[in-house]
Amino acid sequence: MTLDPLTGAATRPRPEGEAVRAQCERLLAHPVFRYSQRACNLLRFAVDRTLNGHTDELKERIIGIMVFGRAPDYDTSNDSTVRVVANEVRKRLAEYYAHPEHAEELRIELPIRSYIAEFRHPEPAQPEPPTPVLPEPEKPPRRIPRRVLSAAAAVIVLALAVVAVLRLALPASQIDRFWAPVVKDPAPALLCVGSPYNPADSTQGGTAGTVASSSTAKAVPFYNAEQRVYVRMLDANAAEQLAAFLRGKGKESQIRPTQGSQLADFRTAPLVLYGMSLNESAVKLGVDLHFQFRKDSESGQGLRWIEDVSKPGARDWRVDLAAPSEKVSADYALISRVRDQTNGRWWIGIAGLTGVGTLAASQVVIDPKTMANICSGVPRDWDRKNLQIVLEIKVVQGQPGATRVLTTHSW
Repeated sequence: MTLDPLTGAATRPRPEGEAVRAQCERLLAHPVFRYSQRACNLLRFAVDRTLNGHTDELKERIIGIMVFGRAPDYDTSNDSTVRVVANEVRKRLAEYYAHPEHAEELRIELPIRSYIAEFRHPEPAQPEPPTPVLPEPEKPPRRIPRRVLSAAAAVIVLALAVVAVLRLALPASQIDRFWAPVVKDPAPALLCVGSPYNPADSTQGGTAGTVASSSTAKAVPFYNAEQRVYVRMLDANAAEQLAAFLRGKGKESQIRPTQGSQLADFRTAPLVLYGMSLNESAVKLGVDLHFQFRKDSESGQGLRWIEDVSKPGARDWRVDLAAPSEKVSADYALISRVRDQTNGRWWIGIAGLTGVGTLAASQVVIDPKTMANICSGVPRDWDRKNLQIVLEIKVVQGQPGATRVLTTHSW
């Protein structure tokens, strides 16, 4: 303990840098943080810059540039990535320190409306004063009539029977049936984000103002096998939303780019695939999907569409990525839920023709009401079958609007 020079009150010494760094690594290795690469990157950056005295770098724009790969002149009012991830870091810190086994550990905090980390020792627990025990006056034992005991026992037995009957009578919700294979699998879920994007390659972004540029220009960096891989921010945000949904059901997950992932990785955990790499991943997993993504160009421009293999050549569900973004009023997305015949695990694919469609489809599969409506039109035993759902999404100023089901297929 030291004394505050102004107040004379006892204060606890500030934690040493090495102790803070060790605690930071402990946090990043814990499941609460380990499966969110973006939250790990931001926390590590905030701790490092605070310890080194470079708090002038802990501003939203600088964090966006140095941590999330944004352009130096990016518009922070339209790109909320830093604010969103900072809130996620605060929630994860609160979740970590809420566990009793972490109560005595050094505290790392990210105050609201600030990106400068704070460090402190935990407050010592204050012993509660003992409660005086007063002797109770002796009372004669009260005997409960046997008929009352019998009646109470009968009521308890009846109540337990009613609960058991209701539990059998009430089926699981459609959304629980959809996610049951992922939630019940003991391994952490693997959320693979596709659609790799290189910000330095202007040919991938399309021309300014096109659907291609608006749907890919904002990217998020991931590290996979020591390689920096960029994926579309909308796809990464969709994966973050699903990770939060699964965490609410007690299921941990890990987000990583599809690029660099091996087939063996896909088969060691319950799998969710995001983005336009869905076709290639399905081929690796040995399944020929009824609905498939098609494109007429590898350059990132031109037509993309969802094709019904029973109607080859039809392009009813399409988006022209070379068109001006304000001219595109609809996107299309595909949700696939397929069983891997080699190991019995189910995998789920969520992808739109652009990032807007992917984001909308990912919101559909975590909304109980929407899932109930979708599953009302599929076979009763759909959760034991392979299932694909084609969606149409209205696009309003580059954001997903109303979503409707166009068709489904199960086999």
